[in-house]
Amino acid sequence: MRKYLYLSAAALVALFGASCSQEEMPEVQPEDGLTTFRVSIPQESLTRAYGDGLTATKLYVAIYDAGNTLRFSNFSGSTLTSGLDVSDFATDAAGKITATVKVPLVKNAAYQIVCWAQDPEVTAYTYNSTAKSINVDYSELANYSEGRDAFFGILDLEKSTGAGGNITLTRAMAQVNIGTNDYTQ
Repeated sequence: MRKYLYLSAAALVALFGASCSQEEMPEVQPEDGLTTFRVSIPQESLTRAYGDGLTATKLYVAIYDAGNTLRFSNFSGSTLTSGLDVSDFATDAAGKITATVKVPLVKNAAYQIVCWAQDPEVTAYTYNSTAKSINVDYSELANYSEGRDAFFGILDLEKSTGAGGNITLTRAMAQVNIGTNDYTQ
């Protein structure tokens, strides 16, 4: 009887020990799954005669999964900012205007990253997350206002690897000036 209890106890301990080791999960490091994107405004887009585009220092980002569900966003009014770290634009040592986006993405998943840069004081732009579009209230901005300057870019990430990437923004709006010396004719 004593031998039977001893073998039963040994088997129970072995079973308990095996089940515990299978249930233990590895400790997740904060860096796991963190993907970093470098967002830049190209210098050649800053060459127009009026305004240099340097007031567009606030970067907004919306990240959608393959099912077109909004997963992360720092657009005004969004509550999906947890885990999303977006820096404002600054000029780096090489003279490039860049910002960084750090976000925990699931590896091997597809995403679409939507970026928008604008003057942080301007409230004329609102983002529609369903249509993935920017609405503009032109009554809030005077003509030729530097605050109208804005940049956008979209990156379709077919497979997240954790490596990140570069997103280059383009000017969303342009101003065309036509000069003439025979206006009265």
